[in-house]
This record gives sequence, C-alpha cells and structure tokens, in this order.
Amino acid sequence: MIRYFRRIRRQLFAENKFTKYLLYAVGEILLVVIGILIALGINNANEARKTRNQELHYLRNLDSDLKRNLIELNTYIGIREDSTKSAGIILGHFEGTPVTDLSVFNYHNINVQIWKSFHQINNTFQELINSGNPAIISNDSIKNLLLNFELGYKKIKADEDHMR
Repeated sequence: MIRYFRRIRRQLFAENKFTKYLLYAVGEILLVVIGILIALGINNANEARKTRNQELHYLRNLDSDLKRNLIELNTYIGIREDSTKSAGIILGHFEGTPVTDLSVFNYHNINVQIWKSFHQINNTFQELINSGNPAIISNDSIKNLLLNFELGYKKIKADEDHMR
C-alpha cells in the first residue's frame, strides 16, 4: 500500500502537476487525521468501559458491605434492647419489686453491664475515598447516600460513646 502511494507521488512530481500533488497531500493528511480520530474514539470507548466495570465493582462491594453492616446493626440493636429490658427489671427491683430468684437478678445485672460495640464495615467506601475515585460513581443520588451513610455511622459511634 505504501509503495502504491509512493508511486503516485513520484508520477505527480515527474509530470509537474503541483495542484494534483497538493490535493493528493491534503487527502493523505485527511486520511491520517481520520485514522487518529478513529483510534481516539476506540481508546475513549475502551476507557469508558473500564471505568464502568470499575464502578460496577465498587457498587457490588458497597452493596455487600451495607448488607453486612445491616446484620451487625441488627445484632447491636438486639443486644441494646435486651440490655434495656434488663435495666427496666433491675430498676423495678430498686422501686420495690422483690427479688425472688437471685440468679435471674444476677443475669439481668450482668446483661446491663455487657457492652457490644458496633463495628462498621466500610472497606470499600474507604478504598473508594482513598483512591480518589468517588467521581467514578456516576449516579449522584448514590454518591449522596454513601456520604449520608458515613455521617449516620459517625452518629451511631457518637451515640455509642455517649451511652458508654
């Protein structure tokens, strides 16, 4: 193919047809520019595909982290509710309800004192923030929800510290 174009160029020079050579040169430049534009388009499409795959990876992992956090929160709430019930029973004894079974009283007393901390699972969120890729999430409402979740976790931690 290169030999073919070289031969055309030599013929145009040999015949002193400068305008035809100029048109040929402009055509060749246009072909190169079109080739570059096609290559850039393919490269941009490939980068967009990679970014989308990475976004889906983050979203799947965030979903998994949130599900595990939900399980952890339900466990945490259950323990706190049991502790609250035990505290009510203990307070009832201080208000005059007689202690009939010392082992039950001890159980409720110990149950009030048991403390389970909430351990947030946010590995994916931290990876997303630390990598500088929060913009990879294309949906703005999902980004806002993630930030609100992080604020909610901080509130849970502050409430936990206050209760302790």
